[in-house]
Amino acid sequence: MAINYSRNQHKIAYEIAIGKKYSKGGNSFLNKIFHFFLTKLFVAKWSIFNLKQSLLQKFSKEKNDFLNINFELNKKTDLTKNSFELNDKGYTFVRNFFDEDTYNILLKNFPAFTNFEHTKKITKNYFICYWYYHTMKFQDIKNIKYNSEYNSFIKHLASEKFILDLENLIFKDKENYILKNFLCSYKKEGSYLIPHMDSIYNQTEKTSYNLIYFVDGKNEFPEFSAATGIYADNDFKEPLLIPDDLKNSCLIYKTSNTNKFFHGFDSVKADGFAKVCTFLYAHEDIK
Repeated sequence: MAINYSRNQHKIAYEIAIGKKYSKGGNSFLNKIFHFFLTKLFVAKWSIFNLKQSLLQKFSKEKNDFLNINFELNKKTDLTKNSFELNDKGYTFVRNFFDEDTYNILLKNFPAFTNFEHTKKITKNYFICYWYYHTMKFQDIKNIKYNSEYNSFIKHLASEKFILDLENLIFKDKENYILKNFLCSYKKEGSYLIPHMDSIYNQTEKTSYNLIYFVDGKNEFPEFSAATGIYADNDFKEPLLIPDDLKNSCLIYKTSNTNKFFHGFDSVKADGFAKVCTFLYAHEDIK
């Protein structure tokens, strides 16, 4: 859940989602009713969209068998600098994150748009699928049975082997991390993520790690193609790190009550897009 966002960006998020008419009329009682109606209309619009997506999913699927695929980090990428930066600043950006074979599998088999549903959230305005939480069974991930490659990928991310690789090469600590959640997201024109901190920030001093893996995107203008960036403020005015490569790259940042930065992306421009996988590793005691 997003916390510590600015009132200015909250207003902008509503203007992006609903239109400039949202900001007109001041704070009168009638205008508040109008805003309430527009918000409900936004939710209704995307609820209908999600229903249509669910119907399409039922008529366009063939079940695939589980595949045993060897997913690997790119051994040619020296992560020493990234590990130091992550532990010093709390964030880092890794190019060529997975090896070429792994990347090609993830790119080729990224879920079709019919799998995606809208979040129905104005401040997190984009499309998601294959949502997983650690208390779930892998087979309960919606539609995952139709994508053998990503079914295998999520299981690999949760494996002791992959977590040990992350701990040894990047995290440089061993705190009984587990894969807490995973999702695929698709961002296109009009998508937006308000600069915020994660709610887990207030829960514990223990560190968790959020990995935002870019499968594909528009490198010509990544800042306006959903390149989730790190900011010193919650108004997009003080960027600390904005990814400049949205193909096989990964933004990694720590989430704890000792890190004082925000993350988000500005409204995606026409022709901008990003195909993303997000996976969170946290201590097994953190809920």
